[in-house]
Amino acid sequence: MKIKENIKAKIQNWFETDRNYESGKQLYMQHGMNLSFKNVLNRSGQSPQTFKYLCYELAKLAGIPEMVYKKMLSKPLIRKAPEQEMVKADINKLPIDQLAEQIELVNPEELDYKVMKKLIHKLDIKPANQKKATLLKALAKAKIDKMKQVVPAEIKRSIKLREQFPFLKKKECPEVLKILVADLLTAYDGFVEGHQKLMETTSEKEMQELSKDVVENYLENRQIWDELHHYKETGKFLGKHPIFQWMVRKEEIKQMKKADLVKLRDQLKNKIPRTKKLMADEPDHKDNAKRQERVTQFEKEMKEVNLLLGIDE
Repeated sequence: MKIKENIKAKIQNWFETDRNYESGKQLYMQHGMNLSFKNVLNRSGQSPQTFKYLCYELAKLAGIPEMVYKKMLSKPLIRKAPEQEMVKADINKLPIDQLAEQIELVNPEELDYKVMKKLIHKLDIKPANQKKATLLKALAKAKIDKMKQVVPAEIKRSIKLREQFPFLKKKECPEVLKILVADLLTAYDGFVEGHQKLMETTSEKEMQELSKDVVENYLENRQIWDELHHYKETGKFLGKHPIFQWMVRKEEIKQMKKADLVKLRDQLKNKIPRTKKLMADEPDHKDNAKRQERVTQFEKEMKEVNLLLGIDE
């Protein structure tokens, strides 16, 4: 689909006058068509690496060549950009063909009933009736069926990954890739286990929870697979997996002075219980998944800080 000129102008204006991560993220959430990358944006925090890939994806969306957008980045901002309203991406505005093609990344609960019916028709699903609950369950099953088809068979335990990716056998193989392989197998096991439970449950609430877990494992699986393939083909990291963001953050922490480490530790000691309490007090809150991600990040940072300070907890 050809990018509209006004969208291209907005993105070019962002490169020339703004370059704020949040406004760039919202720009892609509003106009971008790649649900997979939107999911990455929602799951990942700001870092030099995520900003780099956001620039790449925005330029790609606008049809701006790499040399051109990098040249814009090297120049000072032309002027201060006006405040931009935070826009939540509306999945209902995406073409039905796009939703059907990437059904594994769609959250049916975010769909309007009319859009849901069109998607059911596009996927050629024959539900027992037209009730919303029935359509939701049918779309959840379609998601899982699609994920089962697209997850590469090569990632199963029965495949010798060292044959698929010869660089894993070399002594100089980066440790991060070995970690990703272990996570790959764990994610696949979680995907299979979650998929089996999802097919057996009759509880709508349990189905929704299991569906989230299965999607998370699927996305983790696919991200790692992309990293391994990219390294095999180029000898370089793709760098989109969250583990690379953690590597950057870990290095930042290592470079901190002792006084700053103590200050960070005090902050984390407040943030961790406060966020956990929010989750406990509001068990059904829509932001709890993101809150849990923050807790996990905080705990990783705390572990690293304690290690550097020689504190055993």
